[in-house]
Amino acid sequence: MSSMKDVAQLAGVSVSTVSRVVNNTASVDSKTRDRVLEAIESLDFSPNLLAKGLRSRSGYLIGLIVPEIVHFTFASFINATEETARALGISLIVGNTRGDAAVEEQVITDLLSRSVDGIVFSRVSDESRVLDRLTGTSVPFVVIDRSFDSEDIPTVVLNNEAAGSLAASHLVSLGHTEIACITGPL
Repeated sequence: MSSMKDVAQLAGVSVSTVSRVVNNTASVDSKTRDRVLEAIESLDFSPNLLAKGLRSRSGYLIGLIVPEIVHFTFASFINATEETARALGISLIVGNTRGDAAVEEQVITDLLSRSVDGIVFSRVSDESRVLDRLTGTSVPFVVIDRSFDSEDIPTVVLNNEAAGSLAASHLVSLGHTEIACITGPL
């Protein structure tokens, strides 16, 4: 695996110039930038994200926690989140709690110990015990799928009442008159 020093040597520039090109932190004249980029490609150089993270205090890493990874809704959400994160140069760690509060707590602890830059999670139940743990840290988080009006935390949730009304209206507009609703625990 090649290093910035190898790239600098091949391009005939300093390591700091390679760093400026890789991190796009300062202007580098176009001829020099082209030489550095050619050397990067020639050596198949890839920046060390751990070292970059230590300097910037960011690991370019977020955690996503869901109660069931194989559930269609969560699988779709994981896919969309991963695509968006990758486009932004961020890696994603996915945790699967299997609906177990103790596992949820362990996954949160593991993510915090890895110094993630943020956490997105769907709590396992209304009895989830991890909010106190998260609000006591500087790690930003967002709760998806389940929230309470009494909480003052960042959430992204579906308006279930409006969604049910839209679904029922659609079925009625198709001429259906006997409509059933199956729900989870109230």
